[in-house]
Amino acid sequence: MVQNTSVPKQIKKYLAEKKMTQYKLAQELGIPPQTITRWIKTGRINQIYLQMLKSKGVIS
Repeated sequence: MVQNTSVPKQIKKYLAEKKMTQYKLAQELGIPPQTITRWIKTGRINQIYLQMLKSKGVIS
């Protein structure tokens, strides 16, 4: 588990730029919406999910 304060900011920025909801992003990633909410609130994210977000272009 990695704690990274820039991840929530990057996710929020991506959602705003794409005019997308957390729910829609979760659907596209195939994960529960609560997972996105937890990432944004805590900044804690599993390394596997971190790589997935990078590969999908959600974060850099």
